[in-house]
Amino acid sequence: MCDGAMTRQTYWRAAGPWLVLASAGYLLVNVLRVFVDQDGFARYFGLPLQDGDSGWVYVYASRTALLAVVALILLARRELRLLSIYAACTVLGPISDAILVAHNHGAVGTVIRHIATGLLLLLIAGLLARQQRRTA
Repeated sequence: MCDGAMTRQTYWRAAGPWLVLASAGYLLVNVLRVFVDQDGFARYFGLPLQDGDSGWVYVYASRTALLAVVALILLARRELRLLSIYAACTVLGPISDAILVAHNHGAVGTVIRHIATGLLLLLIAGLLARQQRRTA
């Protein structure tokens, strides 16, 4: 956990923690969407369900829930350094999603959205690293 150098007020003054919170919220909304409308979520993701094979969306939901919970725990503990590394590592998810959707002839806009998500995660990682350096 952070030392006394970073108060709650200065922690939340920077964009990084807010972006982590928003990203975790977005992930949790996607988890709920899977359980409410598997077909709709699969189309949104870029891989429409075929022949009732909805298993992959539940795997996605469980993976996504874990990613969101870990991010929220690190956020609550104000672990900027670990959050920065975590955000950088999670870029693999949306980039592999983009490749998977492109490989399956998904819409270009959907592929771009996955790539943009990966770029956003890199931005978040950089913002968190900068905040950590400034408050260390």
